[in-house]
Amino acid sequence: MILLNCKTADQLKYVNVLSQVFADLFREMSDILSFIKSSNHSDLGAILQRIESYLVLDVICKKITQINSEIPVFTIHDCIITTVGNEGLVKEVIEQVLKDKIGAEPSVKFERWLVQDITQ
Repeated sequence: MILLNCKTADQLKYVNVLSQVFADLFREMSDILSFIKSSNHSDLGAILQRIESYLVLDVICKKITQINSEIPVFTIHDCIITTVGNEGLVKEVIEQVLKDKIGAEPSVKFERWLVQDITQ
C-alpha cells in the first residue's frame, strides 16, 4: 500500500526495493502509476475512489435494481446494504460485475445488522 500512496520521489527513497520488484513485474502499470502521481501523488487515491464509486453505484446497484426494483439497496463506501433474503443476489451481482470489469472475483463477506425497535 505504501507503494501506491507515497510520493513518487519518496517511493525511490524509502521503498526502493519494493518499487523495483513491482516495476520489474509490472512495468506498464508502474509507468502508469508514476505518471498519474507525477503532478500530485494524491491523485491516484482520488481516481481509485472514483472507480470504486462508479462500480458500486452506477453499475452494481443499478444492475440489482434492474433485476428487481423491489430490493432495497443502500451503500456506505464500498458496502452494499440490503435486507435478509436478498444477500445471494447482491453477492452474485457484485462478483459478476467485478469479474467482468476488473478480471478478478472479489472476496465478498456478509455482516448482519440488527435493527432494534427504537420505541422501547
